[in-house]
Amino acid sequence: MGLMSSICPIAKLLDSDIEELIQASLLRSYQDASVSAYCEILIAYGKCDTAKLKKLSEDASLPVFIRNLAELRHELRIKKLSDLMVWKARLKDIPLPWQAEALFALSMLAADLNQHQDFHDLSQEAAASLRKIGAKKKAVKALMNCVVAKSRIEPELSWITEYYLIFKLARQAKAYDSAGICLHNIAKEYQTLGAYSSALLYANRSLKYLDRHRGGLNYFLALALRSYIFVSLGRLPEAKLDYELARYAKFPEITEALKILQVAFEPGHAAPIQLEYLTPAWRERVENNRVSMVRVGSLEDKAVRYLSNGSLTKHELISKLYGSNIDIFSAENRLKNLLNRIRKRHKGLIVYDEGKYLLGEPMHEKNQVV
Repeated sequence: MGLMSSICPIAKLLDSDIEELIQASLLRSYQDASVSAYCEILIAYGKCDTAKLKKLSEDASLPVFIRNLAELRHELRIKKLSDLMVWKARLKDIPLPWQAEALFALSMLAADLNQHQDFHDLSQEAAASLRKIGAKKKAVKALMNCVVAKSRIEPELSWITEYYLIFKLARQAKAYDSAGICLHNIAKEYQTLGAYSSALLYANRSLKYLDRHRGGLNYFLALALRSYIFVSLGRLPEAKLDYELARYAKFPEITEALKILQVAFEPGHAAPIQLEYLTPAWRERVENNRVSMVRVGSLEDKAVRYLSNGSLTKHELISKLYGSNIDIFSAENRLKNLLNRIRKRHKGLIVYDEGKYLLGEPMHEKNQVV
């Protein structure tokens, strides 16, 4: 019974979203000093309050392992990162119930250091440890990070199937922030493909799930992505609205991403960008100069959207894409080239089975409500 009472408050804390953390802080819900202090650390981290994180990391009244976790999260926010092996050594002897959180924090450090295999392995360890202590929501988030890590190790592959699986697990666990992040990642996959209508669908759904987390980094990342998608669709007023909302963010990741989007609204304006603050997806857009006012890949987008409603034979897909008055040999050649372009960019996205084309990933769930 004593073990359970020491573990349960930690699991509850780690599974709390920002609103629940703030409420717990105001009500002084946690009696244990370490748990109460870490509640403040998570709030400061979620609000990008780097001064508070720094202060907590130097508070001599707190246990050393709590101060270390505060310091690590401070490094993650200011992007002044120490070596992963150094941090592993510092957190080696952390008390057992807190080891799961230490693994999760270390996985985030590995992610920011672009040590993708370590990111994957630590996330996998964190997921198992978090499940063991009963932090089911955060365990799903760690499992989602395993997929993120895999997508960085093999960026040429499509990971929509895996993200959709984690989305369903997150929804079952009522981990709505993780569900929203999964949808956001699916939107990124379709945006990369050039299937902007499909990307917009998932971006909208992502923001619905993340609405409870307004003010958090992932909410603003979702806003920035949707703004980018609107730009690519030529829908500048809507893009500008998301852009203006995202400007309220205090996170350097968002500040730098918005500098990329700014060229869509102020042509010729090019503010210097600090690449170290950008997420990998936004860094790639800078490196490939991808922000554009012109929508591309409209036929690819249409093909994906048509197949999202069910499998189609070759002739049914040709009819939808090119109409019925086109020469059949020309149409078949155009379809072949179109599918090759899609498959080249996203292996496994469209498959052929028993005489029909279909998506290799679950795109939609009928009659689904948030």
